[in-house]
Amino acid sequence: MNTIKLKNSPESAKNFEKLRFEVEKFPHLDYVMQSTNRNERLISLLNEKKVLLGESKTKKTDLQKVEDEITLIETDERLAKLHKQLDEKKKYYQEFTEKLLEHIDDCNETFEKELQKAITYLNDNVNSKNNDKVKDLENAFETIKDKDLNTDWENRVVFFLAIKRIMNPKKK
Repeated sequence: MNTIKLKNSPESAKNFEKLRFEVEKFPHLDYVMQSTNRNERLISLLNEKKVLLGESKTKKTDLQKVEDEITLIETDERLAKLHKQLDEKKKYYQEFTEKLLEHIDDCNETFEKELQKAITYLNDNVNSKNNDKVKDLENAFETIKDKDLNTDWENRVVFFLAIKRIMNPKKK
């Protein structure tokens, strides 16, 4: 199981020391990490190939020399593409973890307020059976009924984001 230690300040973690998340819970991030490792290995091998091709220029026919030159140019192009992909994947990973930390900070700062707002709304509209917001809130509360949100930061953040989305829908 791959885990990632999030860079965090004491303020962003409040009750959650040593924030870690399991990469397997985020399949797209797991793919990005594995692909990044493959790209780094391929870059290393292609650079090694370039060195070996450059060293073996003696005792070659003109055709072999041209073929080696073509291989070097193709290798350079492939390396350029791989470096670009690697940079994009690292940027995505960085943005993903930064966004996760923003959600954690937001949760730590406004969790009680959003929770109280959701509970008040539910209590005020308990008899509204055709109210989608009430149904969504009931479902959100059902998902956390057996969880300790004081110690389980992942479920706390997911629940927080769910009730925040329900209570503050974005206008389309």
